[in-house]
Amino acid sequence: MHYRADVDGLRAIAVLAVVAFHAFPKAVTGGFVGVDVFFVVSGFLITGLILKGLEDGTFSFLDFYARRARRIFPALAIVLAGSLALGWFALLANEYELLSKHAAAAAAFFVNTVFIREAGYFDVSAELKPLLHLWSLSVEEQFYLLWPLALVLVFRNRFNVITVIAVVSALSFLFNVVQVHAYPDKAFFALRSRLWELGLGCLLAYQTRHGQTFDAVLRRLFFNQAEQSRVRLEEVKASIGALLIVCGIFFIDRKSAFPGYWALLPVLGTYLVISSEGARVNRFLARPGLVFVGLISYPLYLWHWPLLSFLRITESGEPSAPVKLAVIALSFLLAWLTYRLIERPIRRSRFGLVPLSLGASVASIGLVGLLVFKHDGFPGRVERVAVNAKVFERPDSMAATRDCNHEWLRYANYCLRTDPAKAPTVALLGDSHANMYFSGLSPHYARAGENLVNLGKDGCAPFYDLQGQWGELKLACPVVVNDVLDFVVNRKSIKTVILTSRSPYFLAPDGSEYTENYPVAMRDTIAKLLKAGKQVTFIMDLPALGFDPKSCVDVRPMRLLGRELRRPCGVSRAQAERDQAAYRRVVQAVLRGLPAVTVLDPVPVLCDREFCSAMHGGRMLYRDQDHLSVYGSEFIGDRFAPGTKQALR
Repeated sequence: MHYRADVDGLRAIAVLAVVAFHAFPKAVTGGFVGVDVFFVVSGFLITGLILKGLEDGTFSFLDFYARRARRIFPALAIVLAGSLALGWFALLANEYELLSKHAAAAAAFFVNTVFIREAGYFDVSAELKPLLHLWSLSVEEQFYLLWPLALVLVFRNRFNVITVIAVVSALSFLFNVVQVHAYPDKAFFALRSRLWELGLGCLLAYQTRHGQTFDAVLRRLFFNQAEQSRVRLEEVKASIGALLIVCGIFFIDRKSAFPGYWALLPVLGTYLVISSEGARVNRFLARPGLVFVGLISYPLYLWHWPLLSFLRITESGEPSAPVKLAVIALSFLLAWLTYRLIERPIRRSRFGLVPLSLGASVASIGLVGLLVFKHDGFPGRVERVAVNAKVFERPDSMAATRDCNHEWLRYANYCLRTDPAKAPTVALLGDSHANMYFSGLSPHYARAGENLVNLGKDGCAPFYDLQGQWGELKLACPVVVNDVLDFVVNRKSIKTVILTSRSPYFLAPDGSEYTENYPVAMRDTIAKLLKAGKQVTFIMDLPALGFDPKSCVDVRPMRLLGRELRRPCGVSRAQAERDQAAYRRVVQAVLRGLPAVTVLDPVPVLCDREFCSAMHGGRMLYRDQDHLSVYGSEFIGDRFAPGTKQALR
């Protein structure tokens, strides 16, 4: 395989699309498909190198991984170390803890699996994860670990390479299209659902090396056998390929079921462009400017996202367009310096211990990340962080016992009791929007001689047989919630049951199956609880802010830009009511037929006639856009406590 400048140009298009999407997602809606272009290119180049070594009898695992280390580790080590260093000064404790966990996982090349586990509505916004983009690097590294061994086994056993690649790619594509709706996070982040993209590049590498392309078949179908038809076919393939990539960049968006069938646009487009070496499109890609961007595409990919993410975190909001353009320019500068001063000298070095030293460096950075994670982000590292970290503390981090076990409840990830030595008498059931009330309600029930228990799971409404809204929750929610409800129904010591969840987020007027099943599940669950002799209280969901409450107070240990604090700190009541309108229509229709249920509503507590505030008395009521802080939980708890008169009926 010879050097191809057009492939570097294709890398440039891919990284520019990704950078543009990350900076201006509304303008370049599908720019994230640049990663899919990278996958095809990686499969093409890596397989070409491995095949050459195997066929020439010169392939060595040691040499292969030494080359990978020289290529990948230098820039990765610099970006990981730089992110951890900047995070020390710029992030709050919980943010730094999350960053360090991702750094450790990225150093070990399994951060993509970490993101699968974290995905869900309770998760931190993608824009606030400075190392989120390294998921694709983990996918590639996992491929690099498995694919050379697979090809060696194929060669030694004289299997047909084309057949093996085709079967593996077909199975991966099947995983992709099956999982993209049921388990979208796995489909997006996992190697097995992305392997077909790398596999198409592998197929192209074998065809290119052995001249076994489909061009002859296509010429027979559409052209004469003359040499001119070969040239015309190259032009047609390259043009169609370029069009597919462009369509992917500008017509796919976040709402698309991606990868799924949509990923065929950038993947097939890349395949066609690379297979058409002599076309006008390829000559355009081989221009010096694009080749230069292609050469620095790897460090540019690594640098741009942490810079944009740190900016969004420290400024508690979306930066202006000129600021984002300045950050992109800085990313280009850092990418060029990384390539010129670090990457290229190391790759050209003849010192044999360089790969081992690079591996040790990345491993050491990963251990530092693990250390920071184990120490909860070192909340005392900066005085201002230590003082202000509790402003946005999660209510469920208050002193309470997590005592779920296989003997009591098998699946719930929320299981808190005020007094673990006593039987529970009041059950608070639901997702994180129920869990956030525990700290505020627990002491009031304790003073009334009751023992509060909080049971539930993130993303799951507390109703029988109601599937989750996406991914694994579709199947997990009924299992967990049914187990919890059966426990509560059969536990005679529990006299009162409180139900709530983050339902306005899901009950949009879209006619979905979830929207149709919700009122039925809610009515049946409450009826069963009442029949079991339980007193039932339903808490309406609180208004969502629609912005990060950190933008209202100056808690940041460091800001990259001077930014005015958000005033007023809240959302208009009219907007909050519009956001909850569909949800309230559904639940109020159910509650009208259940007069025995006590209904509590946080809206009159948090809102006046015009405004729903995120602050009270200079203290934060919210810790993020739709969850209460510790103070917020106590504030609501004082008004929802037993014996108060906040109930609507």
